[in-house]
Amino acid sequence: MFNNLIFDLDDNIFDYSNSYKRSINCIFDFIYKNYKIDKKLLKCKFEGIKKIFQNETKNQACSHNKFIQLKKFSESLNLSYRELLNIYNLYLSEFYKNLKLFDYIINFLELCKVLEINCYILSNNLCYEQINVLDKLKIIDYFKKIYTS
Repeated sequence: MFNNLIFDLDDNIFDYSNSYKRSINCIFDFIYKNYKIDKKLLKCKFEGIKKIFQNETKNQACSHNKFIQLKKFSESLNLSYRELLNIYNLYLSEFYKNLKLFDYIINFLELCKVLEINCYILSNNLCYEQINVLDKLKIIDYFKKIYTS
C-alpha cells in the first residue's frame, strides 16, 4: 500500500471551470450594465488579452494571476484603477460563491484519513488563491502540505 497521495486542485477536487465561467460572466455583465459595452466584445477582448499574457508569461506562476489579467483588460477599456478593484472583488466574490466540491471528495479524503494516507496538493496556480479555495471549501485540514507556484 502507499502512504502519500498528491492531488491537483482545479477541476479535480472542485469544479474550477464552472466557478471561473460564472465569475468572468458576472464581470462582463457588470461592465455591460455600467458602460454599455457589448458582452461578446468584452469576452473576445478578455480572452485575447489573457492568451497574450499567458504566452508572455509561459511557465511562470504569474501566468495564472487573474488580477493582472483583469488589470490589462481594464486598462484596455480605459477603466480606472478603482474600478479594477471593484471588478476584481466582484470576480473573487462570485468565484468563491460558486465553489463546489465534486461529490466524491469528502468521502475519499475521509477514507484517506482513516487509512493514514498523507494527502498533498500540487498546483500550478498561485499560493494564496489555492489555500483560500481549500479553506472556503472546508477541506484545508485534510492536506499535510500544499505546493503551489
